[in-house]
Amino acid sequence: GGPGADLAPPAAVSDLQASPGPSPGEIVLSWTAPGDDGGSGRASSYVLVRSEGFVTDAGFGSAAVWTQAWVPRDGGAAETETLAGFVEGRSVYFALKAADEASNLSAMSNVAFVFLGSLDGVTRVSAGQAHSIAARTGDSVWCWGDNTYGQIGDGSTGMRPGPALVPGLAASESSAGRFHSIAWTPAGNPRVWGRNNRGQVGDGGLSDRLSPVELTGFGPGSAFAGGNLHTLALKPGGSVWAWGYNSFGQLGDGTFADAQTPVQVASLSDVSAVSAGGYHSVCVKGDGTVWAWGHNNAGQVGDGSNLDRGSPVQVPGLAGAADSAAGGFHTVVRMTGGTVWAFGDNSSGQLGDGTTIGKSSPVAVPGLAGAAQVAAGYGHTAALLGDGTVWTWGLNSAGQLGDGTTSDRSSPAQVPGLSGVVAIAAGGWHTLALKGDGTLWAWGSNSSGQLGDGTTANRLTPGRV
Repeated sequence: GGPGADLAPPAAVSDLQASPGPSPGEIVLSWTAPGDDGGSGRASSYVLVRSEGFVTDAGFGSAAVWTQAWVPRDGGAAETETLAGFVEGRSVYFALKAADEASNLSAMSNVAFVFLGSLDGVTRVSAGQAHSIAARTGDSVWCWGDNTYGQIGDGSTGMRPGPALVPGLAASESSAGRFHSIAWTPAGNPRVWGRNNRGQVGDGGLSDRLSPVELTGFGPGSAFAGGNLHTLALKPGGSVWAWGYNSFGQLGDGTFADAQTPVQVASLSDVSAVSAGGYHSVCVKGDGTVWAWGHNNAGQVGDGSNLDRGSPVQVPGLAGAADSAAGGFHTVVRMTGGTVWAFGDNSSGQLGDGTTIGKSSPVAVPGLAGAAQVAAGYGHTAALLGDGTVWTWGLNSAGQLGDGTTSDRSSPAQVPGLSGVVAIAAGGWHTLALKGDGTLWAWGSNSSGQLGDGTTANRLTPGRV
């Protein structure tokens, strides 16, 4: 039989790799040529898929397919081709299939990823449930990971396992809610985008925003924090404002009604820092006292009860607080002297007191001193010490503690091999660390590409974004 009689597909391409080319906008692809399939349908051409989102086998039925005239060499030979016309500052994904003269296609190759740019010089990082944000001062904002609700901000809803530039946005600060994102500069109003089903974007609507929208009414020096489905704002005068989901009182306005635009948190002034958790909110005042409100089922408000609070209550026994981090159902407070206190859910050891017993009042995290920053994920906690080391504890189901295991831990331990860190962020089940040299490192869950390495494979130890 002739070429058309062969129904066996060619063997698959292997070891596909992509790297930046010698000139701007160029990408070099390399791979190992497939061997003969044993019939007359030897590979005679290639079919290429390229995308700014992750490539799956279904992509070969889309418009993003190009049949290439590249003639396969003998099986096992090294192949190289250079492609041009790509936009700098983008992540691009490729996959290849071999085709024979009868148009039979091989199985899909591995997915190759290349980032045409650099995240060096990042000054701020933040993490949502399954997406991450990096801001470069006065330059650009980059997002990657889950994009189901547009939280990447590039106008799409496709997963982004590598850094994607948020078009037209320059900011120096950022915060990530569960499925929404916030970025701002010290001089301007915030931009918010992503999921908006409970009004957490704050623009008066309930439609998801795939690109940033500006919120007015916030002057220079404002700061913001994203929770699961709500957002907090701290104005320069020390007042706090909130919007979004409010069924547990997390907006702190004395009601349990959602708000699609900002409402002022009741009876708060002289606030210096805010943090937003799953369904609760926390702030630190200029006098070093800590106040909290919202969902309190696990004691995360820290007032010794399990009653939800629709307006702020003071957390007893804490004085000299510097800032806080609100997790899924727990709260962590850093004191001016560098000690750390915690309260709320402790089912995975996230309070760090050596137990897994929940606490509705603050307990000290033993053996931890000199903390410069704290961060809280869904069920894990991280602390950055003044010496540039990172310590983690709590839930470790996806490797979010960075210690090479998936075993929970109820006491702090240092993340091995990581030093020179100047900022950290904790997402749902992943963790980020920014080094003083401007490089960004990530570990933990990567199911939506939130580690930014172009894959969806979890990492149990830190890897560079």
